[in-house]
Amino acid sequence: MKKLLVSALLAASAYFVWAYFPAPQPEVSPVERLSGFIDAHVDQILGPLPFETESPIPSPPQNRDLRVLRENLRDMKRDVASEQKRLYETAVLLCDDLLRAGEDRDRHIGRINDTRAKSKPSPLATDPEQHRLERLAFFENGIALSWQEASRKLRAVIDRRYRQLRELESGL
Repeated sequence: MKKLLVSALLAASAYFVWAYFPAPQPEVSPVERLSGFIDAHVDQILGPLPFETESPIPSPPQNRDLRVLRENLRDMKRDVASEQKRLYETAVLLCDDLLRAGEDRDRHIGRINDTRAKSKPSPLATDPEQHRLERLAFFENGIALSWQEASRKLRAVIDRRYRQLRELESGL
């Protein structure tokens, strides 16, 4: 009976350790985290502006994570071997490009929000609400076209730098 009780306790404690203390995951390098960030967020950063509602559009929260990642990469660049420094320099530049794209997107979103705040119906229009909506659409379309052009240029730069990062990564 004692052996059964001891083996049951051992099995229960082994299950407890297995269930509540999972095996440590291998640490992901900052360059791999950057690749994952790009794969997950580049389409959101460089994609079309959201026009679903007329309420103010919030900025996406990923810029904070990207800034932290950039600082980690910059700090790690100091401690790596000389053959890896170019990899980390390219990763930092890629973070800068992504941050610049996010800031440009935020500026365009700010312009849309400003337009929405200032879009008031005209007292001279026969249908003031229709006039307000047409005026709003006119300005929002201009901002959307401006963002579309800017994001196309930014995507070309980011794609080129990302290919460089992948080539440097595979060369190590």
